[in-house]
Amino acid sequence: MELFKENKFNPVRARLLYDSEGNSKGTGFVEMGSAAAAEEAAGALNGEYFQSRKIIANVANQNN
Repeated sequence: MELFKENKFNPVRARLLYDSEGNSKGTGFVEMGSAAAAEEAAGALNGEYFQSRKIIANVANQNN
């Protein structure tokens, strides 16, 4: 959530994924307050770098 807050986005919650040994998988989910906020955040952060890793941000399909 740090990355989102640094860029003036206000996430509702975030969930990072870990393997069975507790190591980060380098992926996660961030819930935004609205579809418009999610689109804006994904558009702004996709392709940026955080902790030397390239961000791939997109909006999840809510119908699944």
